[in-house]
Amino acid sequence: GAANVDPYALDDEGPVHPVTLRAFFMSKHQMTQGQWLTCAGSNPSMFRPDNGPGVTLLHPVECVNWHDCNTLLTQVGLYLPTEAQWEYAARAGTRTIWWSGNEAESLRGAANLNTSAPTPVGAYGRPNAFGLHDVAGNVWEWCREPCGSYNDSVTPGDGERRATTSSM
Repeated sequence: GAANVDPYALDDEGPVHPVTLRAFFMSKHQMTQGQWLTCAGSNPSMFRPDNGPGVTLLHPVECVNWHDCNTLLTQVGLYLPTEAQWEYAARAGTRTIWWSGNEAESLRGAANLNTSAPTPVGAYGRPNAFGLHDVAGNVWEWCREPCGSYNDSVTPGDGERRATTSSM
C-alpha cells in the first residue's frame, strides 16, 4: 500500500529500501534468440521460428536457466544486472508503481502481459523514459544475485545483495 510499491508484489519482494548505484550499462532490449544463437550456437527457446508461426529470431530467448545466462554473458564480456540495477533501469526514475503510472491500465501499450506467448523485443510497447523496452511483461529476466532477504547487506556501487539464504 505504500507509494511506488507494486500491489501484486509477493511478501518476500520487499521492503522498499534505498540503494546507491554507480553508473552502469543496460541493454535496450531483452536478448534475442538470434543473439543467443550467434553466441551459443543453439536456440533453447520453446517459441522458435521452426516451432511456431510468426516467430522470428527477434523474439526474446526463453527457456534458459540462470547458469547458462551467466556463463554466456561472461564469455562475451557482459554480466547480468543486480536486482537493484534492474529495478532502477526498469523504473526509469519514476516514483510510481510501474514506470508507466500507478494504474494497471497504464501498462496498456507499454507491456506485453500475455503470458501465453512473447512478442519480438521492442515491438509491443513504448519504451520507458530511459529508452528501455519490455521491462514489464514479455519474458522474465534473470538478475545476478540469488533470491534472498532484503535485510541482507548490499555491495556499495552495484547494490548486489550478499544473500545469507537463497531460494534460487
